[in-house]
Amino acid sequence: MLFLKNLKRLEISMFPSGGGEAKSSVMTRSDNSGPHRTLLETACKSGDQEISRSRLNYHVTKGMATGLAKNEDRQYSQEEEASRAYSRAEIVLAFPLDSNLAPVNEPQKIFAFLPMRDVGFNVSPRLFSAQKFVLFSG
Repeated sequence: MLFLKNLKRLEISMFPSGGGEAKSSVMTRSDNSGPHRTLLETACKSGDQEISRSRLNYHVTKGMATGLAKNEDRQYSQEEEASRAYSRAEIVLAFPLDSNLAPVNEPQKIFAFLPMRDVGFNVSPRLFSAQKFVLFSG
């Protein structure tokens, strides 16, 4: 949900085929919890009873990659060709924060809209206000 700008709420409900209580999870995203900050909340229910709730804050920064080459495996519309839409892409970085809104300094996953793999990078955002981040391995 961090990377899908139009999706603010996702609800998944499971209904047992043999009857019984339905289980559901609701995830919501709030982008107005502070500058460059996004809050993800998840609530899980069994029937009418809430069984868990979590709140995760992220520091989110966005940038634009430009001068990209065409993807040879894709066909472009005339509008995309005319505007050279293929030559740029938005890059979104989201760094988890702890309950005190400090960076979580432990190995993180890399996502490309879906999880790719663990790579073992620790992230240390040293200058939040300047939007500069230092990645280090180890």
